[in-house]
Amino acid sequence: MAVGSDDMFNCIGGACCPGKQWGVFSGFFFALVVLAGGALRAFGGIDGGKSASKSSVPLQIGGNHDAGEAIVQEPLASFPLTNQSLVKGMVCPHCLGRGASQGCCESGCMGNLCALVGKLSSCFQRQPILSEHKDFQSLIPRPFFLPSLLLRPDLDGEHVLFLSKLLAMLSCTPLTQDAQEDLAAFWQELQLEEKTLVQFFSSKGCDTSFDLPESGLSLYILNSLPSNTVATMQNILGMPRTTLDDQAVDKLLEGIPFSGWVGKDGSLFTFTKYAQFDPGWTTSLFYYIAVKTGLIKKAEMPPHQPIDLSLWDKFTVIMNGDWGTGYWQDGAKDCPAKQVMASIQRHRADIAVHLGDEYYAGTNTTVAGAPGEEATHFSDLWDPRTQYSFALGSNHGMYDGENGLVHQTLASPTFAAQGGTSIFVIKTRYWNIVGLDSARDNPSTLFEVGYIGQNQITLLQQVGADGKKVMILTHHNALSLDGKERMPIWSQVVKALGRDPDYWVWGHKHIGTAYSSFSAAGNTKAFCFGHGAIPVGVASQLLQADGSFIPQVTYYAHTPLPDPDIAQEKRVMNGYALFDFNGDSVMVQMYNQLGQLEWNSGTAGNAAGKQINLEELGQ
Repeated sequence: MAVGSDDMFNCIGGACCPGKQWGVFSGFFFALVVLAGGALRAFGGIDGGKSASKSSVPLQIGGNHDAGEAIVQEPLASFPLTNQSLVKGMVCPHCLGRGASQGCCESGCMGNLCALVGKLSSCFQRQPILSEHKDFQSLIPRPFFLPSLLLRPDLDGEHVLFLSKLLAMLSCTPLTQDAQEDLAAFWQELQLEEKTLVQFFSSKGCDTSFDLPESGLSLYILNSLPSNTVATMQNILGMPRTTLDDQAVDKLLEGIPFSGWVGKDGSLFTFTKYAQFDPGWTTSLFYYIAVKTGLIKKAEMPPHQPIDLSLWDKFTVIMNGDWGTGYWQDGAKDCPAKQVMASIQRHRADIAVHLGDEYYAGTNTTVAGAPGEEATHFSDLWDPRTQYSFALGSNHGMYDGENGLVHQTLASPTFAAQGGTSIFVIKTRYWNIVGLDSARDNPSTLFEVGYIGQNQITLLQQVGADGKKVMILTHHNALSLDGKERMPIWSQVVKALGRDPDYWVWGHKHIGTAYSSFSAAGNTKAFCFGHGAIPVGVASQLLQADGSFIPQVTYYAHTPLPDPDIAQEKRVMNGYALFDFNGDSVMVQMYNQLGQLEWNSGTAGNAAGKQINLEELGQ
């Protein structure tokens, strides 16, 4: 039986599988507060698992302390918190500096001593511990800083609720041979990534020669779900056991600074939302499993119709990718996605293109039937103030079979010109701008490697015969991150088109990069603009030993995030790009999230010799 995400659960509790339900149970977390410099306020009164009201007298740990005085640590057992607990009355240094006395939550501080209590309190965003005090990390007693607890998935969240009903469905739906093979490849990939991550964190000095895996802790996180859920996943899905336990994870990550570690591709390994240790990446894999087992079917789309703008010879296109994070509180700042959109709105562009990825899984609806992540994290917020908007299919959107893309984004009036399909051709006087869906027919595990099907090959053959200049847009990267190798999709496109495209723009990799003619792109002008919203650091892979760009890169967006807190110290700014078309020529401009121009193709050599000081970013 194959059903879409809207109706896949109609038989739950009904005739399909009466009486079978797979529950998930809320876990518990811990909290502590340690502050020097004045009275230390920590937990409000906790009685029987219920949080204290705002009027309660907060419990003080260790009494009052002068600056520099030793901090008294209460044993963890003295705080018997339950899943219903809300910890209030906590004041971080940022709030103390503002004279707050009611605790961070009550005083409006969203950032963020709050990481250790983020799992308990719905009024806290899940953030790393941070403070304006640079030595704050040394004040946190390490016995209480347990990464294994920060990695616990939200057992009351939408993803785990989805898993519960998914397992109920699968308990009465035998897996096909294809599904078993797909799941076996999936589990093997997670096992390999776990092994690679362990090697990385076990290496002395955090050897950055490893390509750090996105899902390196996923098996551990999945195996940390309630035991009955784990047993069901093992029995029905063949999920393997993790090689890690809580103690092993805490040991591996015991030296992690609050600002995290940065992989050579710029990936940020910390507990910040959307960074690599965010459990949401793992729980979104439940939707991928539903697609691969046939319980979510791929959304149907109509044939594409060309968008005729043949009279246009001067126009501007804004592009950014991987922007679909929704709006979340990034410490004391607005999140990158919100800042990027505010900056985009200040331009007078004609067309806006999102290069794909709506997180975590681009879902169409919630289990209860409300609009899902595709709407709440992307289409409801997308407002570039342009005449036309377009959106590409992507790997994260395929986790829900592109149902979110089709039924939320492409059904929105904002994207009406796209005609309800993820493939499009914008025909102007001198250009064919071709939007491909590199995820829809993708056979790779987790849809990670770009691929196009026969209908898109046929489309490219028609475009190639047109004689106009061609700009290809895909979500997946056409070159390796360092620009030294062509990905398989390159040969697919070139063979169908009959030649190299004039321009190729993609997202997927969370960097903003202009590749040079020394890259594998050759004479094709190639760009990656996947730095729309995901928190990242400097991609050292794009740098030479002296800090200058490698020959394959003309420019790489690397401006440090201004005025960072302790959790943001290694981050660089996100951004977007502007393409000014004038006849058969194009000028490309790269902007950061604050709307500041960083680079443009019309200024020869403006990136030559540009150096990045990694020491200033703590890398």
